[in-house]
Amino acid sequence: MRTADHGWFLPVDVLAVVSIASWHAWLLDGALAAMTRRLSWPTVGHCADGGL
Repeated sequence: MRTADHGWFLPVDVLAVVSIASWHAWLLDGALAAMTRRLSWPTVGHCADGGL
């Protein structure tokens, strides 16, 4: 039973860790995009070409 439990829970744990990591990466990416948009919003008129 112990090996069966270990074989069952290990992939579930790995899947959970990967899904949580990708979820946090998605949240971080969205937050960074929102912050970049907010920071660049006042300078949109000056940087109409989109260059940083």
